Amino acid sequence: MLFREYETTVVVKPDVSGDSIESTLDKLREAVRARGGKLLAVNHWGKKRLSYPIGKQTRGIYVHVQYL
Repeated sequence: MLFREYETTVVVKPDVSGDSIESTLDKLREAVRARGGKLLAVNHWGKKRLSYPIGKQTRGIYVHVQYL
């Protein structure tokens, strides 16, 4: 069976603790596993400036996830 490769970039509020980020990623990991997928990579890109303000926030923590 062939699987397609997908990518998702999650932007989290910059004032969130590391535990909250891991909690969010755990939910994503579980969603992928529940549907028979496999995580390939989780890359923390760190805090970066947003292209435009979202909810009065100008920065965000970026996490890039690749999965099958």
